[in-house]
Amino acid sequence: MVAVEPVPEVPTTPKSANKRPSAATSAIFGRPLSEIINGGTPANKPADIEDAPSHPIDPEAAEKIEHHREKFLERLSRERPRIGVAFELMEVDGNRLTVRVASKTLRDEILRWRTETLQLLAAVAGVHGPIELEVIIDETVKPARPIRLEDKVKHLVDLNPEFNTLRRTLEMEIE
Repeated sequence: MVAVEPVPEVPTTPKSANKRPSAATSAIFGRPLSEIINGGTPANKPADIEDAPSHPIDPEAAEKIEHHREKFLERLSRERPRIGVAFELMEVDGNRLTVRVASKTLRDEILRWRTETLQLLAAVAGVHGPIELEVIIDETVKPARPIRLEDKVKHLVDLNPEFNTLRRTLEMEIE
């Protein structure tokens, strides 16, 4: 007969010991360190989303935007010609602007300059409060006027005055 030696028992940890404590079982889990240090009272309790002050919507936003539309479009076209053309067909409903564009590329460019554009509109029109912008891709939309080659060149020269020197050095013609 073969003698079987008993295997020494290895202590095991219960499966629940490997889990992270839940918020219900831990007095400190999920609480800010500042609250724990201050004895349970939050030092600077952040305001809840409901408690956060909301900026009131300007009730005259649509009228102000429509009244200053041409001035805004002129300044926007001077600073960002491609975006300026897209905004010529904008629709205004309260504090919401809807711009329809023909391509995803133009939509992305408008969204990239969204804050700057809305700040310009607020400054020109005198709108106080938030302004919302919705950009919709609609391939049937054609711009009110095409972006001329001269506008593109002027914009590049405004970005970098040495553009014309580079163009002449490389003997590039604008077509």
